[in-house]
Amino acid sequence: MKKILVIAERAQEAQVALVKALSLAKLNSASIHVAVICYEELGWLDEAENSEASVNAKVDILNGEEVWWREYLKAQCGSLSVTYELVWQKYAADWTLKHCSEHTYDLVVKKGHRSEAAFYTPTDWLLLRDSKIPVYLVSDQHYSDGKAVLVALDLMAKSDEKQDLNQRLIESAFRLAVETNSDLHCCYIIKIPEMLKSLNLVDVTDHNRKVEESVRQKFKSLFDCYDLDNTHIHIRSGSPWKMIASLANELQVNCIVIGTMGRKGLAGKFFGNTSERVIHVAQKDLLVIGEG
Repeated sequence: MKKILVIAERAQEAQVALVKALSLAKLNSASIHVAVICYEELGWLDEAENSEASVNAKVDILNGEEVWWREYLKAQCGSLSVTYELVWQKYAADWTLKHCSEHTYDLVVKKGHRSEAAFYTPTDWLLLRDSKIPVYLVSDQHYSDGKAVLVALDLMAKSDEKQDLNQRLIESAFRLAVETNSDLHCCYIIKIPEMLKSLNLVDVTDHNRKVEESVRQKFKSLFDCYDLDNTHIHIRSGSPWKMIASLANELQVNCIVIGTMGRKGLAGKFFGNTSERVIHVAQKDLLVIGEG
C-alpha cells in the first residue's frame, strides 16, 4: 500500500477516518491525501441580502476550514507524508469516484454513515457500489478491544468474477490481520430462501450438512497457503448480513472484510447487497472490496 485517500469530516468533528488512515500509513510507509469535502446551501443568502452574500459566505467557510486543518494536521501527522485539499462539492461520492479515476490510490478511508431510510442512497452505498478501489469504512461506534479480522466469502460461487473476488478478499484480510497483529477468521453463510423452508420444500438439516461438507473442502484448498487455524473457519446458516454481524460481535473483531458486486437499480435500492446491509447492523470497521 503506497497511497491512501481520506474523505475527512468537517473541522471540529472527530476525525476517526484520518486516525485510522494514519495507523495504516505507519504500518505500510504510505502517504496520505486528505479531502475535506465542504458544502452548504447558500443561495438563500443572495435573495435575503445581496448577490455577493453567498460568495462571501463560501469564502469564509473555506477559510475557516483551511485554518483549522492546517493546524490539526501539523499536530497529528508527525513525520508522515500528508497532503490535503478543500473541496466545495455537494455530492461527495461523485467527487471521490472521479478523483480516484484521475489519481492513483490503494485505499479510500472514510467514516461510515448509516441511514435507516429505505429510499435514500447514502454516500457510503454509492461509493461501495462504484469504487474500483477498496474502501475502508471506520465506525465511530466501535470500541472493541479484540484483535481479530473477519472475512466473509462466497465459496459456493461459480462465476470467475466471484471466485476472483474471493481470492482478493482473503489476500486483503490476511494482509490486514498480519499488519494489525490480529487473528484471521473466515466465514461462509448458508442461505436458504424462507419460502422453501416455510413450505417444507427442502430438508434444511440435510441441505446444511451437504453444503458444509462442500464448503469445508473449498476452505481447505483455499487456505493451504495461509496456514489458517481450522477453529477460525465459521459456517453458519441464515441471513448473510445478520449472521456476519452476529459473528463479528461474538468474535469481537476489529474489522469485517467483505465483497460487493456493485448491485444497482431498483433492486439495489430496495434490497441492497450483503455489504450494504452489514453497514446498518455491524458497529465495526468495514473493508469493502469490489469487483475491481
